[in-house]
Amino acid sequence: MATGFLDLNEAEFNEVFLDDVKLDGDAVVGGVGNGWGTAMTVLMFERLTIGFGSDSFGSPARLTETVAGDAVARADSETRHRLGDLMTDLLAVRFNGYRALTALSRGQIPGPEAGLAKVTMVNAAIAATDLGADIVGPDALQADSEWSYLISFLPGLKSAGGTEQVLRNTIGERVLGLPPEPRLDKGIPFSELRSRESRVATG
Repeated sequence: MATGFLDLNEAEFNEVFLDDVKLDGDAVVGGVGNGWGTAMTVLMFERLTIGFGSDSFGSPARLTETVAGDAVARADSETRHRLGDLMTDLLAVRFNGYRALTALSRGQIPGPEAGLAKVTMVNAAIAATDLGADIVGPDALQADSEWSYLISFLPGLKSAGGTEQVLRNTIGERVLGLPPEPRLDKGIPFSELRSRESRVATG
């Protein structure tokens, strides 16, 4: 059943396993030995899509209609304040998106700022859904409600394109120039990480 936001029948999380796949040399993307760089480029575009291309998440127009259609919400100063905060965040993401689109039109690859947009958009969308559900009340939790779907769907976007914690570290280090957090696993292959942790733990 489709709603004004998204399709309730979508499968949001899945895994695909491919066994014994053989590809020709011309199928290499990004160059041999550059898998990490290629994966990071894909993630940056995913963050860009989530942060700048998801107008249905926390839709300002839909949320404003919900507030305007409820007399109690319209008269409540806290509700208006929450709406104002959300509209400010969503508007900031939109204009930052214009900057990103300009960079793309010039052939540039999305940078760490796409992560900032993703974090801001997802958190604003969750807050917008919470506000809409607060206004609608228990009916927002009905199985066929667009609010019910978003309440369950949006938290998963915190992991899409990289978790919020990872993105905040990236923003801090690469955008704000803050010193990186101390890490025992820095520069250590994943296959060796467990043995290195064991040696550190045993002293």
